Amino acid sequence: MNAKRKLFIVLTIILSLTIFAENNWAATLLPWVRFSGSYNTTAGIGTGSLTLNAFVNEMDYLNGNVWKANVSGIETIYGARIVLSGAVRTGNYSFNGDPSNPDDVTFSIVSSDGYVYFTSTLADSIFTQQGLYFVWLNQWLNANDLATLNLHNVVLRPNGDDGAHPSRYISELAAYLGSTNVSGMKMQLYVPPSGNFTTNSTGPISFGLIDGLQSLNTPPAANAGPDVTISTNQVAATIIQGVVIDADTAYTLTCRWIEGVNILQDWVPVGINGECPLNLSALPLGIGVHTLTLEANDGQEASLDDMVLTINNSAPNANAGNDIAVTSEQAALTEIQGTATDFDGNTLQCLWTEGAAILQDWTLAINGGCPLNLSALSLGIGVHTLTLTASDGTAASADDMIFTINNTPPIANAGENIIITSDLIAVTTIQGIATDFDGDALTCLWTEGFTVLQDWTPAGISGECPLNLSALSLGLGLHTLTLEVYDGQATSSNTMDLTIDNSAPHAAPGGAGVYIINTPIILPGDASDFDGDLLYYEWAEGTNVLCSGSIQSVAGGTAVLLPDCVVSNLSLGMHTISLKISDGYAQQDIKYITVQIIDNIAPTIKPIANKYILWPPDHKMVDIAIAANASDNSGCPVTLNAIVTSNEPEYGLGSGDQGPDWTQPVITQTTGMIYLQLRAERSGRGKGRKYTITITAADCSGNTSTAKVKIRVPHDKDNADREREDREERDRDDRHDCNNNDRAD
Repeated sequence: MNAKRKLFIVLTIILSLTIFAENNWAATLLPWVRFSGSYNTTAGIGTGSLTLNAFVNEMDYLNGNVWKANVSGIETIYGARIVLSGAVRTGNYSFNGDPSNPDDVTFSIVSSDGYVYFTSTLADSIFTQQGLYFVWLNQWLNANDLATLNLHNVVLRPNGDDGAHPSRYISELAAYLGSTNVSGMKMQLYVPPSGNFTTNSTGPISFGLIDGLQSLNTPPAANAGPDVTISTNQVAATIIQGVVIDADTAYTLTCRWIEGVNILQDWVPVGINGECPLNLSALPLGIGVHTLTLEANDGQEASLDDMVLTINNSAPNANAGNDIAVTSEQAALTEIQGTATDFDGNTLQCLWTEGAAILQDWTLAINGGCPLNLSALSLGIGVHTLTLTASDGTAASADDMIFTINNTPPIANAGENIIITSDLIAVTTIQGIATDFDGDALTCLWTEGFTVLQDWTPAGISGECPLNLSALSLGLGLHTLTLEVYDGQATSSNTMDLTIDNSAPHAAPGGAGVYIINTPIILPGDASDFDGDLLYYEWAEGTNVLCSGSIQSVAGGTAVLLPDCVVSNLSLGMHTISLKISDGYAQQDIKYITVQIIDNIAPTIKPIANKYILWPPDHKMVDIAIAANASDNSGCPVTLNAIVTSNEPEYGLGSGDQGPDWTQPVITQTTGMIYLQLRAERSGRGKGRKYTITITAADCSGNTSTAKVKIRVPHDKDNADREREDREERDRDDRHDCNNNDRAD
């Protein structure tokens, strides 16, 4: 921003109107005037303006006299107008001249009839703010300070050059300055808080002054504060509390901090109570002694004060970690995770101790880690205070942690779950095991719920804790058994499920052997059940139930005799017969025996032929039908066989002989019929021909019976003789067949 082109006016709250004595502003060597009136503002950035409607109301001359009226022939400036023109609005509280003309904002004193006593420009001029109490312009005159509101290009008309407007004030001012175009003049303007510069408004001017000589100024007093000693890790949080005091309450009181030629904090306004703090958080101040200088400036004069800031190395920070409690078994697997940090980034070393004992000597802290591995340490059961010391080579720090090693409880192992039947209780032992990491002497206790099954007993040399079930009264069902193990300090437990199922009954069938068909078969048997349940028995061949019933067993497994099962209708052959015993608990036992049914009686056979005599012997083939009438007591089908023989040869019997003399018998096995043909011929020189048909009947067991049917061809006897002879021969044959059957039996 070009200060030569702007007039910057700031309003602030005026809590009280301060009245200034003359010697606060100028020595008596320079005359000055006061003015009062009002200001006018119009709204609109770029179009609004600031003007004054003010009038001279007091003149102070070189001799110190104060006039507040015109004196004929001496002073006519009293009541003259104060004119400000060319100030254009650039913001709510700022008014600047036209940027194209740096001298277009003018400040003048003009009489009511238009005579110009005094004119100047406000280049290099700024309206400025001091505190919360009042506003002033250029409290101190300083032509080299761009922040001062100096009057430039001053033009004076001394002695009332037109003869009609004499002014002692203008004449004394011109004589003193010795020039009509000078620098070094200043203007002051006060307005009350009721004014509003932001819109179209009009407000009073509380106080106005045109002056020229720098007043008598008291230099400000800088106090850098006491010397401070901190460590590097405190630098960022440290603020040096400097203070500046000024007896003249200068409006531009500023301060800065330097170290030698280095600016630590550039010029900033002093706080309302004179504060001039220096925040070290953003400053690159290293370890060592720093002489810090506080400079104070009131716009005219400055003062200095030093303080010594000593920054020491920060001790490293050791962190042994949280307290830990482990068991003796876990101790060797534990690593204490200590850490070491250093604000200054120094290389750190770590040391672990317990009292005077070194657990781990100085080692490099890699990435800030200071682990302590306990695997190689002999730390017993108890409380251990472990100390981690961290050193950066200059300073060290230590931190403790409590490491508690507790007894490791024993381990109880009741064993795998087991399912047994009631008859195995007496021979079953539960194989529990007890172990202890610390090698303590162990005792064992077996319980079921609140019932003690086996009281505290020492564990075996290998930790055995057996439970023999033989003396226990455990019923059918699920039993959750608990093994407790005690090492003198702690107890642990483990459970196993023992399931006792109903014992299956036992079947013991008898009666296996070989039986003649159609004779009674007696099947005896025994049954037993450990639980003494009511038993159900069943004799069967496959799905064919032979006998069934129930019987009460004796608890403990004593056998009971089953009623005999009598069977009389088994067929020939091998029979597998089962005895099934069940106890009503889905438990059953099936045993098998083998019975063989045999047949040693030959089948009966009573053959009857449709012809027994072939007559006449005319050499023709005659149809013969024989009903075998064969049967067997087993009911098995009988197999027939037939052979034909003759007492005469088939050929060579003489005149008329033909052959063959018979056909091969055709047997229908299902009906027992035998069909064949016999030739009706006989030898003329013989007694007659006799055909013999030998019939054999065989049953399924291989028993056979034989019967013979004889058919004759008589020589020449009459029929009565032939029939009688045939009957006698059949009777003899029948007796012979009966004898053969008897022998077969």
